[in-house]
Amino acid sequence: MIRSRRLRIAVVGLLFLSLIWLIPQPSAVNQGNLYHHPGDRESDHVVAPAVVRRAQLPAVVVPGGQGRIEPDPAPEQPVNVIEVDKVVPVETDHRQGQGNGDHVADTEPAKPDSGHVFFANRAPGSHSSEQPKALKPAARPSANISTVGEMYQTIERPFNILTSCDMATMIGVPTLLLSIYQRSSRPQDLAFFVAVDTESALGRLRRWLSAALPSDINLHTFVRVMPANLLPKRKPGGSRPELEAEPNFARFFFAEIFPEATGRAFYIDSDCLVLGDVMELQTLSLKENEVMAVKETCETYRLQDFINVNHTAVKPLGIDPDHCAFNAGVFLWDVAKWKHFNITAEVLKWISLNAASNNAIYGRRKGGGVTQPALMLALQGKHGHLPPIWHVNSMGGGQAAYGRQDKDALASPKLMHWSGARKPWLRKTPDNISGIKVQAWRDKCVPEPPVVVSSTATSLAMTALPARWLAGLFVPLTDAELPTTFLEQVRSLQEQSPLVALNCVFD
Repeated sequence: MIRSRRLRIAVVGLLFLSLIWLIPQPSAVNQGNLYHHPGDRESDHVVAPAVVRRAQLPAVVVPGGQGRIEPDPAPEQPVNVIEVDKVVPVETDHRQGQGNGDHVADTEPAKPDSGHVFFANRAPGSHSSEQPKALKPAARPSANISTVGEMYQTIERPFNILTSCDMATMIGVPTLLLSIYQRSSRPQDLAFFVAVDTESALGRLRRWLSAALPSDINLHTFVRVMPANLLPKRKPGGSRPELEAEPNFARFFFAEIFPEATGRAFYIDSDCLVLGDVMELQTLSLKENEVMAVKETCETYRLQDFINVNHTAVKPLGIDPDHCAFNAGVFLWDVAKWKHFNITAEVLKWISLNAASNNAIYGRRKGGGVTQPALMLALQGKHGHLPPIWHVNSMGGGQAAYGRQDKDALASPKLMHWSGARKPWLRKTPDNISGIKVQAWRDKCVPEPPVVVSSTATSLAMTALPARWLAGLFVPLTDAELPTTFLEQVRSLQEQSPLVALNCVFD
């Protein structure tokens, strides 16, 4: 009897266990996985939240090897692992950023065909024995892409970066582009546009960028020669003749030089270094009638320091002589608004009027200036404010002008501008360069590769610059594939620049 009762109890127990086994259990995605790393203490175990796919939340990658979600998930949706379809990973040595508290990628960005895993909201030092899927390689352009417009269309959410240079200021461009790329939260969406004054300058810059920077930067860098017929006649004057160089006027003509660029653009002089994430500026508020955002220089200059407000051509504008001036070396602008208000035509008008007046409208006053006064006149009432932290200038001038700027910006600059005659790339530091963080630029300096002219050139050697370069596009070439006459010209130019540290070696 007892044996029979025990048998019935055993049968009922087996049936109950079978029912439990048949009931579906919560998946790991719903309940979380226990991440355990060999050697961890029991108290170090971390419950991982759900895996998030790109279809659920768009993801971007920030320097420092950590992922970030945009938009941020709600608190009840913790995120641990992000799988991204297309990113440009960036290697980093995790050194602390200069002033802004960000981690900085100071080494060369990793090639896009290497697998990297990025984590969001992971506690430092946490481990996992379960490895997420490695990132897919960044897409490569099709061989059929033959125009800047076609390449530009491959960028998902482009943010345009504009700059210009001639032979004398070219050394600043590779360093500037790399500093922007390394700090960007979406480096794959950057579009770099560079205007130069000659085909020789185009070839030299392309060779420099191709040899010194990662291909991901080169693919999204478009270089074109500025047409010579864009500028009206002007009457040179002032104490700094280098400001009369044509590329210094390119900022007014980017819509004509690069009609492919749409949306917002950030113009930066080549003597700048970026220490912040430029993507912050893509959503900076501009009012309906504001074409651009600039940093006003109230602490050093007023409009009357640049413009003769009593001139007969200027007086009808009713300019307040004590209104703050601004520095035109860095500005955020809306391309569509620039075209709508026809700012280029306004700038050209003032350049012509000033030349006709023998520089009586601007150029002879305390502030001097060549391009800045014309833009100030053209933009009356049509500019907003760029945060001071995004333009710390006067770093190539005197200590007094530099020191009068916003204190918070000086403490944690996101963009440093060596405006003035004393550039950070000079081989020997002048006694009066002010010593204003010049080492920050030198630490990032990108050297120009020495010229190697092959002695075994074949009949297949090129006799002209590659067509894709002249079209504004990138194609990787070694010195052995470039015209010998071009290389000899570059070597000659290098030898003629003893004051500039083209090899980034400073005295």
